[in-house]
Amino acid sequence: MPMPISQAGTIRAFPNLARAVDVGLAARAGVRLWRSGVASLTTLGRARLSGRRTPRDRAEALARLAGELLGIHGVEVDPIGVLPTGPCLLVANQASPIDPLVVMSQIPAVPVMRAETAMPEVLAALRAGVPVLTFPDGGGHSGFELAILAGLPVVPIALATTPREPGGLWQVARRARTHVTMIVRAPMHGRPGEAPETFARRVRDQNWK
Repeated sequence: MPMPISQAGTIRAFPNLARAVDVGLAARAGVRLWRSGVASLTTLGRARLSGRRTPRDRAEALARLAGELLGIHGVEVDPIGVLPTGPCLLVANQASPIDPLVVMSQIPAVPVMRAETAMPEVLAALRAGVPVLTFPDGGGHSGFELAILAGLPVVPIALATTPREPGGLWQVARRARTHVTMIVRAPMHGRPGEAPETFARRVRDQNWK
């Protein structure tokens, strides 16, 4: 009876198999990135044609776009916990380039990289009752300072991605599926007299370590 061909034997028998697979994955990634670009440009075009938009309108448009982009890249999101709807500061640990899209797809919000560089936009969103999303791992504590001064809740979000190391957007686009668990923690408030950097450290220590 002939012996079954081992996986190694299969690769030796078909030396171009690995290359063909890699080309196929690259092609899938290229198509996904192209579709992402089309979706983004379409959303931007609609925004320009619609004229003046409120922070709520922009947040909801970004949420729809984020959901569409995640669908294009085969990203599945499993939200756990109570999703906030009112004004608050959303803070999340960022482990991959898709994390902002993950959060915005579930919670319409205005994203800012550093609150101190976009304070007018942050204030406009909060006054309109729209959550603001930031990633404290990038540095800066002005968002926490604003939360303390205004008595706003800080809602920590813990993100866990499978595969565990998704790499850059190109690697995510090459995969058939990526799963993200999004855990929304209980809101936290600053303590009287607490420094913003101390509040930020407390949020990180209690939720991501």
